[in-house]
Amino acid sequence: MKKIYKTIAATLFCFVATITVFGQTTDLLISEYIEGTSFNKSIEIYNGTGTPVDLSHYSLQKDVNGNGVFGNTFTFSGVLNDNDVFVISNSQADPLILAVSDTTNDAVINFNGNDQVMLLKDGIEIDRLGISGGADFAKDMTLVRKVIICSPASGEQNPATNGQWDSYTANTFSYLGFHTSDCSIGPSTLAEILSFEITEQLTPAVINSMTATVAVNVLEGTNITNLTPLITISNGATMVPASGVPQNFTNPVLYTVTAEDGITTKIWTVTVNTISFNTVTIYNIQYSTDSTGNSPLTGDTIMTSGIVTSLHYSYAGGTYRGYFIQESEGAWHGIYVYDNAHTPAIGDNLTIIAKVAEYNGLTELSNVLSYNVNSTGNSLPLATVINTGDMNEEYEGVLITVENAECINDSAGHSCYIRILLINIFFSIIQEV
Repeated sequence: MKKIYKTIAATLFCFVATITVFGQTTDLLISEYIEGTSFNKSIEIYNGTGTPVDLSHYSLQKDVNGNGVFGNTFTFSGVLNDNDVFVISNSQADPLILAVSDTTNDAVINFNGNDQVMLLKDGIEIDRLGISGGADFAKDMTLVRKVIICSPASGEQNPATNGQWDSYTANTFSYLGFHTSDCSIGPSTLAEILSFEITEQLTPAVINSMTATVAVNVLEGTNITNLTPLITISNGATMVPASGVPQNFTNPVLYTVTAEDGITTKIWTVTVNTISFNTVTIYNIQYSTDSTGNSPLTGDTIMTSGIVTSLHYSYAGGTYRGYFIQESEGAWHGIYVYDNAHTPAIGDNLTIIAKVAEYNGLTELSNVLSYNVNSTGNSLPLATVINTGDMNEEYEGVLITVENAECINDSAGHSCYIRILLINIFFSIIQEV
């Protein structure tokens, strides 16, 4: 609804574009989702129905951590013209987001990549983004609905697998404030690369339709002279070279996509970049002389290895959160990995690439880019025997056995467990006594 005027770094850009809309969508749909850093959150709703729509029939709802209870609601108002969008954002979002927003709301537009969002018409769900259970499905990214999507989709929708969304890196705002669709009956003129995957990639490919480029990151040392990409393109289109054909990516490779109409072509440039990371021990991550206990490597993305000593759930039988790894016995040698995308077995020896982070005073690894099981069935490091009074920062994430502990709450019908609740200490197991 809002007209877009952009000023970037004090330089004014005058930009005129003609957008052709083919056919109509069947109803309003969620066309963009921004889950960036801090309060950079936004949802865009698109009308491609061919006629103005009374927004008072529509509302937006959000649950919390995928719990399926949609307790936060925003009700739209006004009229949304055909081929127009309505943008609702967090009030503390980046000025570039607020410049193209029609309104703000901090109840619904307050998500962290694991909160489902759904669009309702007259109280009936018609479109949804997200899955239940609390898993991160859209953390730190911008999602833009593919132009070939012409109908909303209700029920749980994982954007990583349902083929309806293009994914961009966190704090990508350049697609906000406009949308288009191709719902034509005749041959399509779209010549897009929709997804690009190689087994060796560290992160999702960055696909930029405006510049016709694809960028993929792999670990340094990867043989990029013989990589086999799996590529999806616009419906009915063809591509040369074809998907599944090995390529030498020492230099950028050009892909020519020809649309279904047999006339429209688009030449895409695909670049594979090699990235290196420092290999460090868990000890070097954890050991700290800082009074806060924060790791000296906080914020760094590193490579490290260790044996899985325990899996972490929100509670017994609850949501899986991650796991602990340890390189040897003793203080400073264990760490928690927040990673619900991989479920190792206890005794697996892992090498991972992840970011060192501090969360509620705990040093942890998150944003796992690479996960490799070196071996399985390994013996665990010996548990360090300590007294309750010995529990300090250095045993964070370390396998321990607690001695001289007294059970103070033996619930009827249950074994007695000692729950260690010291501030800033998170141990890898709870020792039964």
